[in-house]
Formats: sequence, structure tokens, C-alpha cells
Amino acid sequence: MTMATLIDQTRPDQTRPDQHYARNSSLELLRIIAMFMILLHHCAKYGGFDFSQRYLCVNGLYLSFLNFPGLGLFANNLFVLISGFFLVKSTTFNIHRIFSLWVRVIFYSITIFIVCVLSGRINFQRSMLPKVMLPITTRQWWFISSYFILYILHPLLNKILRSLSKESCRDFVLLMLGMWSVILLVNESINFDKVINFICLYCTAGYIRLWEDDWGSWKYIPAGIMMFVVNFLAVNLLKYAGFNAEALGGKTIYPVVYLSGMMGALNFLGAVCMLLGFRKLNIKQNIAINIVASALMGVYMIHESTLLRRLIWIDIFRMSSYQNSPYLILYSLAVVVIVYVSCTLIELTRQKIFRTLSRGRLA
Repeated sequence: MTMATLIDQTRPDQTRPDQHYARNSSLELLRIIAMFMILLHHCAKYGGFDFSQRYLCVNGLYLSFLNFPGLGLFANNLFVLISGFFLVKSTTFNIHRIFSLWVRVIFYSITIFIVCVLSGRINFQRSMLPKVMLPITTRQWWFISSYFILYILHPLLNKILRSLSKESCRDFVLLMLGMWSVILLVNESINFDKVINFICLYCTAGYIRLWEDDWGSWKYIPAGIMMFVVNFLAVNLLKYAGFNAEALGGKTIYPVVYLSGMMGALNFLGAVCMLLGFRKLNIKQNIAINIVASALMGVYMIHESTLLRRLIWIDIFRMSSYQNSPYLILYSLAVVVIVYVSCTLIELTRQKIFRTLSRGRLA
């Protein structure tokens, strides 16, 4: 046995491109579901509903569930885990991809701003221009800003993860997760927490892809859903019991903030279970799923723009007027589908225009 053969058997392949998971429709479907969860959460969060009164009825429980911060963050976990699962096999830094992301974000930032100014929704002010022209650095969309940093760092993370043995890689990920969990539990808010969360999620998915490629079964999906539901119940029980912040060993801890966050134990484990479940569904290459999934970044930027939130959820669909309506659930689901489809069509149209312009320039 040659040394090259021995290395190939004990370490993840670092040279050959892995095409097995290219445009995996199973995981693309999971990303579509995650975006639907985010839209549901934002429907409740920005719909103008009155959450000052807590009442036990179908509408109250439904809105409380949708407004649960963990719902959106659980979906964000899925996006980052899937990114780590794919990118950890990358051997080069794709400058074209990062430039494409930058251009796309600036396009939506400027376009939305111009439309809102011309339609009279906002008054033009020069002080707005830095935020409009530099949407990533000014964190106009927090997820994209954090993801941008993660993408810049991912070649270094890949080099670290792929240079370790299986046991060392596992210990590295567990140590990082453990230390960061303790820090989050004893700090109510940290300015850079989202980037560190992304790195922890990325490394977790990277370890699974590099060393545990046989992990997974559809049975993990109900387990992931159950963990999320238990997390929702636990957070609300702690709130009602007054455990928002407690002293332990002379140090204040924040169990509700921790459990509701991206790296809360149940949120994190539930998202990992969903990744392990969907990756084994083995859905064949589905063009429709892949096309819809390709528009998700545009869907996020359009509906999550601070200039459009009120227009979508309050002015157009008047969500709060259905707070006590027996049709609230059906209406909110219909609205989310309409917003989802509309934003998807807008993004797919943008993609087609950009491709046409690119071909024309090359010609």
C-alpha cells in the first residue's frame, strides 16, 4: 500500500470535485421550506398584530407560534447548514460568486429605494445614500451581511477542517459549540454573535459532509420537528414562569434568550436533524424545485426590505385586521404564498434580464 493510498483512505478527498450533491433537489426543497417558515414569521412579526394581551385561543396560539423568534432562526440555521454542507468540499475561493452576490444586493437596495422615492413612500435624503449604496457593510439585511463574511472565511475554515483527522475534527467542532453555548447563555446580546453562529453551523455541517457521509434517514425529519416544538413550549413555559434571567453561581444567565437563539440546543439539534433527514430523501433532480430555490435570495431581500415591510404586511394585506377573524390562519397562509410567488417571479425575471445583458456584452 502506497502512502498516497493510505492518505486517500484516512482523509477526505481534497482534490477531486464532488458532483454527487450538485443541485441536490432534496436539500433545495428544504431551503424552500425554510424560506416559507421565514415568511410566516415575518408575517406575524411585521403584520401589526397586538401581542400585549396573551390569550388562549386558536388565533392567539397560532400568532404566538409564528411570532416565536426561534421559527425564523431555525430556518436560518437550515440555510447555513446547507451552505456548509456544500461549500466544505470547495477547494478555491470563487471571486465571481462573491462579486455576483455583491451586485445582486446593491441592485435590490438601489431599485427598492428608487421605487419607494418615486412612489412617494419615502422622501429622498442624502443621508440615506450610504446605507443604500453599501447595503452589506451597513447590514441592511443582517443575514446577507453575516453570510458574506462567512463566505470570505470559508476557504480558511475548509483548510482547517480538512487538515484534521476525523477525531480531531469532531473534537474541534464540539469544543467550539460548547464554548460558544456557554458564552451565549451568560450574555443577553453580543454584537458579533451571528457571524460566530454561522461559523459554528458551517463547521458542524462540514464535519458531517467530510466524515459522516452515511449519516441520515427520513426518520430524522419528525425528530427535528419535535425538537422545534419542544423548544417553543419550553421557551414559553420559562417566560410564564418568570425565568427570563436567573442568577446562578453569581452569574446571570438568560435561558429564554439562549433557547430562542440560533444556537439554542434544541434549535441547533433540530436543524441538524432536518439536514440529515432531507439529505437522504433522494429526490431526483427536479427542475421546478431547483428553479424556485435559485430565487430564494431575491425573495428574502424583497420582502425583508425595511422600506417594504409596512407596504406588504400592513398597507396591502392588512394582516392585523384579521387578528380575531376565524379566517386568520387561512388568510395568512394565502398571503404568504402570494408574497412568496410574487417575489420569486420578480427574482427570476431579474435573473433572466441579467443573463441576457451578460450574453449581449460578451457577444
